[in-house]
Amino acid sequence: MPEKKSATNNVKQVLENTNKTIHGIWVLLSIVSVFLIIIYFVNNRGAEEGIQGEYADLNQFGCTVTAQENVLIPDSTPLNTITQISTIDYDNDVYQTELTKNGIPAIVEPKYTDYLELDNCMREDDEVLVIEYEGKVRIYPGKLVASHLVVNDTIKGLPILVTKCNLCNSYRVYVREYRNEELFFGVSGLLYKNNDLIFDHKTESLWTQFDGTAKVGTFTDASLESLPFKIMGYAKAKELYPEAELISFDTGFRRNYEYSGFEEFAQVDDIVIPIKNFSPDLPIKEDIIGFELDGQKYAVTENRLYYSGSYEDKVAGHLVKISLVDGSIKFEIDGEEKPFVKSFWYVWYDFYPETIIL
Repeated sequence: MPEKKSATNNVKQVLENTNKTIHGIWVLLSIVSVFLIIIYFVNNRGAEEGIQGEYADLNQFGCTVTAQENVLIPDSTPLNTITQISTIDYDNDVYQTELTKNGIPAIVEPKYTDYLELDNCMREDDEVLVIEYEGKVRIYPGKLVASHLVVNDTIKGLPILVTKCNLCNSYRVYVREYRNEELFFGVSGLLYKNNDLIFDHKTESLWTQFDGTAKVGTFTDASLESLPFKIMGYAKAKELYPEAELISFDTGFRRNYEYSGFEEFAQVDDIVIPIKNFSPDLPIKEDIIGFELDGQKYAVTENRLYYSGSYEDKVAGHLVKISLVDGSIKFEIDGEEKPFVKSFWYVWYDFYPETIIL
């Protein structure tokens, strides 16, 4: 009997070890699969085919796009950035994706259209970015900005830069001038703290999309002035701004404007570049509203705003009010509307680890 018992125990042990091995393999495969998906999102954003690539059949897209024979060929020569001038550790802190310079083509000469045209490809709840300046209103489809990351535009004579970082879930708008000189920007194919580095055409210095500051190159330490804007649904924008000018999908390039792939990325906790400054206080991809007041950075979760409808409190002696107006976030300090940053928590905190959560 002891021999039979021993044999039975051996069989059980083998089965247990086998099950553990199989479980380990499945866990490993799951991790590898998620990792590969993320790398695919980042490295193939500018591919001619795929997530942000050319449509297999552009007739599927209802709005006018650039004809194949009119597609522009962007400059893809290596960046000529002077990397010896920098406020960051270029070799260790800058992540090179498989994209070349302009692998994702920035829009340099946008065309304008109207609602009648965009009704053919925009759904009512599609996100749009609204800029109001000196009585002029201009509307940028979110999926257009997400596909190009950078739009160089001019409104009422003011050169502006409309940007989005998909890995951060963050739009930013700037005045694209430095020392009274107009600058044009492109997409470098490089990342810093999971944020896209953009470059100016003049010196090819590298600027963070997140805060509009030059980190590497001739313009190091320069910063762009931030401009306020609104994010809302297409139908609401159409209702509020019937006379607005809209950016056309005839951009000079042929892109997949219908699907970015980053919807899936937003649903998982995985990231591309390891975080230097990590905070467990919020889920890493919690959407936050970030701002600066008297040199201190603060963050309010977007969920808190949507649950209560508004946030109002005294912060460092100032009245801070964040409210939802016509479906768009309005941020005020002492009654004056100010720019703010909406982004994933992990990117904001990596840039600003001194942040206080309100």
